[in-house]
Amino acid sequence: MTPVQPDDATTPLTGWIMRPNLRPFLRWLCTYAAYDLGPLDLDAIEFGIEHTDDESPNGWYTYPIVGSLHAVELHLAVAVGSDVLSLRLHGAHDPTLRTRVETLINVFSEYA
Repeated sequence: MTPVQPDDATTPLTGWIMRPNLRPFLRWLCTYAAYDLGPLDLDAIEFGIEHTDDESPNGWYTYPIVGSLHAVELHLAVAVGSDVLSLRLHGAHDPTLRTRVETLINVFSEYA
C-alpha cells in the first residue's frame, strides 16, 4: 500500500502509481476536478514525463488541472529504471477530493 502523508489539507498528496495506469489515473482525477481531459492533455502529459527523474529536484513535470470544482497542480516523474511514476498533487484542499485521490493512488499503485 502507498504511504499517505499526514491529513493536513495544505500538505501536497504524494505517492506513486504504476506507469501503465497513468491514463486511467488522470481520467479519474480530472473527473473529480470536473476538468474536461482531452487527447491533447494526455499526449502532453505522456510526452512531458519522458525525460523526468524523481530523484532530481528539477526532474519533475508539472501539469495544472483547473476544473469547475477543483484546481490542482500535478507533478509527475519517472522512477528511473522502473515502471513507476512518482507524483505530488498540490491544491487538493477539499477533504473529499483528498480522500478520493488517496484512494486512486492506492489502487493504481497496486495494479498494472
